[in-house]
Amino acid sequence: MTVVTPSARLLADELQVDTGAVVVYLHPSSPHAVLSVARSGKPSSVWAVHRRLPIVQAIAGDAARESLATVSVSHAHGRMGVPSDVQADLVVIEVPVEKAAAHLLLHDAALLLRTGGRCVLAGGTTEGIKPAVRVLESIFGNMRTLAVGGGHRVVEARRGATVAFDSVQSLVAPYHEPEAFREDSYLVAGLPTRVFTRPGVFSWDHLDEASALLAESMTVPADGHVLDLGCGAGVLGAAVAARAPRVDITLVDADCEAVRCARQTMTATGHGVWRALASDVTSAVADSRFDLVVSNPPFHTGKSTDLQLPRRFIAESHAVLRAGGRLQLVANRTLPYEAELERVFGNRRTVHDGARFKVLEAIRR
Repeated sequence: MTVVTPSARLLADELQVDTGAVVVYLHPSSPHAVLSVARSGKPSSVWAVHRRLPIVQAIAGDAARESLATVSVSHAHGRMGVPSDVQADLVVIEVPVEKAAAHLLLHDAALLLRTGGRCVLAGGTTEGIKPAVRVLESIFGNMRTLAVGGGHRVVEARRGATVAFDSVQSLVAPYHEPEAFREDSYLVAGLPTRVFTRPGVFSWDHLDEASALLAESMTVPADGHVLDLGCGAGVLGAAVAARAPRVDITLVDADCEAVRCARQTMTATGHGVWRALASDVTSAVADSRFDLVVSNPPFHTGKSTDLQLPRRFIAESHAVLRAGGRLQLVANRTLPYEAELERVFGNRRTVHDGARFKVLEAIRR
């Protein structure tokens, strides 16, 4: 069951939509707020855009079950998920935690809105709603609060004939252009590696220490098939490519921006056979089999620790491994993955046990 966030509840309760309005939701947390507007029958069209595949699938599935023909759903970030000729009367944003990604959505909202249209912003104090509200007001020159409750709030601004893009340009440039990527060169497992990223992708502005440790510790076969599960910008996939030129590499991530970045990173390696796919854990490769799965599983929902997804990573890794295939993952030292590996695989060993991180391995028997 999809969790309905406090922000989504506030939006569903407080949002007013005019008859015939074109409504665009950017980064909705669940189907709740999106479908409550569509059910009213007032909008002429409702666009829901999110970079996370499970949320996209949940909204699309619920809309299809209810035959809500006005709802269109895109797996994308910001205006990349909306046709270029759409002019919105209302853009609704649930604030992402990553500041630069939030700023990009506010920038895109200003571009999507017609003159007189409204931008509605929702989020919690711990999610960064207050600084996002300040940016909203600086862009549009106005702001009013629609609802406050439980540490969450909903505010709106109206687009005038002019918009202060300069106030947000310095925050988002050059990434307001969809094909602009940040390029860095890191030493990964002792080898120079070019990594391409964009705001909101995991560890987008630095080399993640845990991923770097796994890259140094993993044992890569000379040939066969390797899966980088939850690939982010593709650091582990690139490390595999550097060590094993004959290996067939698959990279998957639920974040469409991560997949776009991973494709850039892997292209730069010059590796022969690889693919990067959008996937809810292993859904896109459920019929494939691998000799090695490497992963730095995400364990946060917002800013809270949530072990449900790492457990899925472990279980689904087992399902796609060949007999004798190995899962190697890295984790914060305090995370209790050993018991889950024993439960699913019936074995596990510690490859590296450091002060902050550990690398664990399990073999499919």
